[in-house]
Amino acid sequence: MRKFLAHVSCFSLVITMANATAIATTTSNFVRLDNNANFTVGLGNMGNYYVSLFGVDFSYLNKSNNIWLDFKTNGSTNYQLTNNGPSLTYTGFDIAGKLGYSIFLRNDLNIIPYFLFDYNSSTMVLSNNSQSMFNYDFSNTALGVGIKPEYLLFDNFKIAVDTNIYYEKQTQILPNGSTQSHFNNNNSYLTITPSIQYNPISNVNLGIFYQLPISLTNNQSNYNVTNQGIASSSFINGFQSPYSYVSLSVGILY
Repeated sequence: MRKFLAHVSCFSLVITMANATAIATTTSNFVRLDNNANFTVGLGNMGNYYVSLFGVDFSYLNKSNNIWLDFKTNGSTNYQLTNNGPSLTYTGFDIAGKLGYSIFLRNDLNIIPYFLFDYNSSTMVLSNNSQSMFNYDFSNTALGVGIKPEYLLFDNFKIAVDTNIYYEKQTQILPNGSTQSHFNNNNSYLTITPSIQYNPISNVNLGIFYQLPISLTNNQSNYNVTNQGIASSSFINGFQSPYSYVSLSVGILY
């Protein structure tokens, strides 16, 4: 009986060690893929307009304490130019950070709950017959929480769905004749971002993701302001913030 129990104990120990080794190996795969730096380009849809996106993204996962950090910054541009009549030029800048904790539930499944901060600003210049008439200045500050499940299909291939909810304070300064009109709005959004990450060779990192924002509460007003006879509402109200976009990334694992 004692020999039988001893054999059972040894067998259980071997199984436990094998599982621990498998989990450690898979965990190291998550750590390897989640430590990356990338350059990104993309195309965004802002309602009636499209914008070009470009930026950088850094992600870091600490193997010792499971702390996860993500930082990104990007710029966006849009040009609606005509030789005769009103034309619009748009430029934007965004900086965002996330702080979370990685929870390894299974060999192939990792879940990261996190806090987020985002700040973005943009300027639109409305021109008439190639002459600049006036600017619109926007700034948004957001705080929120999110969760990012990650699933390993292969050791070098990962899919994820990043979902967050956040509260955003918007500030707009618009010209109205010879004066400036100020608009302050408080909105909340749900954002869903599925993504694919692939490590084809060595430390090369490739990715693609799509962001879909869903408005939960939107207090944004329609801007019926004019300047020098040009109505801005047809331009301003055509912009949607936040906006959906698709982006490609290329970078390195470190």
